[in-house]
Amino acid sequence: MTNEKNIFDKLNARRYQKDKAIPVENIAFTIQNKTIGCLQSFVTLSGLPKQGKSLFITSAIASAFTGQAIFDMKLTFPENRDRLCYVDTESSDYDYYKVLERMKRQMNKTELPENFDSFLFREDSHTDILQMIELYLKQHPDCSILIIDGVLDLIADFNNVEQSFSLIQWLKKISKVHNLLICLILHLGKKEGNTLGHIGSYLDRKSQSVLKVEKNKQQRTIDLTAQFLRSADDIDTIAIAHNGFEWIQTKHTTETNQPIWTKDKIELINRVVKQPIEFKELIHDLSLVIGKSESTAKKILKEWINSGAIVKKGKFYQKK
Repeated sequence: MTNEKNIFDKLNARRYQKDKAIPVENIAFTIQNKTIGCLQSFVTLSGLPKQGKSLFITSAIASAFTGQAIFDMKLTFPENRDRLCYVDTESSDYDYYKVLERMKRQMNKTELPENFDSFLFREDSHTDILQMIELYLKQHPDCSILIIDGVLDLIADFNNVEQSFSLIQWLKKISKVHNLLICLILHLGKKEGNTLGHIGSYLDRKSQSVLKVEKNKQQRTIDLTAQFLRSADDIDTIAIAHNGFEWIQTKHTTETNQPIWTKDKIELINRVVKQPIEFKELIHDLSLVIGKSESTAKKILKEWINSGAIVKKGKFYQKK
């Protein structure tokens, strides 16, 4: 009898209310000013491992606290609910804190904002992770955006239909009960490059938007594209590239291996390569200028050479 009463109460609670006004659509995530994600929905960002997904995620997170779009992406808080939570389920301590440091730089802050929360759940079971997330949301009703990296750690078997359906129902429930946008990071299969298992198929169908990140080796960029948009037309590909100093948004070139010239890149080269210079001295000077290790300086020099900005003649390196 108790169960029947519960079902009866649910039925009445779900009934259409003719006097209820159409709720406001709270858009929380836009790309190129187009709707990607609203409160009470979830968005999936997929890609192969080490393709640059975290770079786009940290950029989107930073946009929520800077008030400006980054790489055409903008997260926006609803009124009086300006808290964001970032959950990492897989990183080592080193990688996790490295990502948080990048967020600080992108926000141009020395400390992360007080209305930003983050947790590392690497050693926890999927059931504990789900329970901890629900407890956090109950404790913080002002949280309107939840980022989970990655979704596969929320389920024991991503090929199990029942478990996958149950996880999707959980996502639908908490996104509505707590009135928030959930952004999910999903790894693709290495062989076919498709979403993994039944959970991947469910996410493809149930997400408000499905985005994909992949490296473009020919253009030497990391590209973000839309695989599915429920609430908008298609978006233009977002391509970012490293100019030897930082990540910048760029456009695909029509000529293979055409260098990406930017003001920052030219200024950095002019500061370090004023005249023909030997390798050891060049690496030393570059490391001092950028305030990074010599191994980082070597990677930057390699990019300069590959793009044709720097050439080697004998034992000396010089501007082209």
